[in-house]
Amino acid sequence: MSTSKSTWTGFERVVASRDWDSFRTPLSGENSRHGGGDVILPADSPYLVECKVRAAFNHHALFAEAKKDAVKHGKKHAILYTKKKREHGWLVTIDGELFTQMLEKFNAE
Repeated sequence: MSTSKSTWTGFERVVASRDWDSFRTPLSGENSRHGGGDVILPADSPYLVECKVRAAFNHHALFAEAKKDAVKHGKKHAILYTKKKREHGWLVTIDGELFTQMLEKFNAE
């Protein structure tokens, strides 16, 4: 089952506005003149923001387990690190609200 356009464009709008004080890229990031990605950022920005909406993601289930463990141990937030074997680098997954709080604190400094 596909995701409705209003669902994913709405998510892009929220992310762009709340976390990046910006706007979603019209059309698709690849087909616009805004440098790619789903959020319009300054041309000299080192970031490209992509927003994906799906019925399920494997790392969401992993994060739910980490969050449950955090609550069990009286912690406020969970931070999930995942690494694919034999590949360089890793991913860090945090709750979107925590990320927003971190951005606000970073931008206030």
